[in-house]
Amino acid sequence: MKWSGVARYFFSLHDRSGDLPDEEGCDLSGTTAMQAYAVTVARSLMADDIRNGHLNLSDYLEVSNDSGEIVHMLPFASAVTIDP
Repeated sequence: MKWSGVARYFFSLHDRSGDLPDEEGCDLSGTTAMQAYAVTVARSLMADDIRNGHLNLSDYLEVSNDSGEIVHMLPFASAVTIDP
């Protein structure tokens, strides 16, 4: 059997209200794809928060692999550039 280079990653949200684990995960083609997807997820969550009138830049995503190992952490503040 040939390895396809696809791995399953789980993107769990950590915010002031607690932790929201990702139960399903997402199959991606490696580290670069996982990091790009994490930015997309964080920005989408931030957009939802902004529509509701608030934004907490200390929220973050914790990305783990199939084995439960944390492979990436993305603070929301790192997912955007804020101009004064």
